[in-house]
Amino acid sequence: MDNKKQEFNEFKEFREQISLLRSKLRTQEIVGDNDIMAATKKSMGWIQLSGMLYVALGVFAIPFCCIALQQKGFSLPFVWATGIYLALCVLVTVYMHRSVCGSKSYVETGNLVEVSSKYLKLRKNYVLTILVSIPAVIAWALWLYFDAKNSFSDPAMIERVRYAIFVGGPIGVVIGLWRYFKTIKETDSILAHIRELQESDEK
Repeated sequence: MDNKKQEFNEFKEFREQISLLRSKLRTQEIVGDNDIMAATKKSMGWIQLSGMLYVALGVFAIPFCCIALQQKGFSLPFVWATGIYLALCVLVTVYMHRSVCGSKSYVETGNLVEVSSKYLKLRKNYVLTILVSIPAVIAWALWLYFDAKNSFSDPAMIERVRYAIFVGGPIGVVIGLWRYFKTIKETDSILAHIRELQESDEK
């Protein structure tokens, strides 16, 4: 009789330990999911903030650059082309980032497939944009130089334009590439976190 009672107590204690272990595992999973959710929202916040910042800078740059180029004496076609190019950059940025606005709410409601689709599209658009932007910037820089040669008779002015292209150009390219790779990195991080959350939901 005592042996059965002892076995019963041991079995009861074993069940309590199993229950406690399961509770701890569930708690760890919840904490893990919350950490993943926080990291995902942080990356989303950076992408949205950077998008708004570049749109604001672009909107400011359009009139500033056009007025500055016109006052310096560049040709009207070049000034207009520069303004149109900057306007297109702003519109493309708005279009790309508009698709991911409100993504945080999708994560909170568990609509992970929708979020994943939005950021896969954003990543694809960024890759396409950089492939188009590089030759476009090179063409613009060449036009800037030849327009300066045709518009100015002062060799010192042409030399300043050449200096701006060979010094300012690489700086602009580095900033643009940094933005591109940073956005791709944050997007890949979001997609990886979403896969983790989906795997956690399937368990």
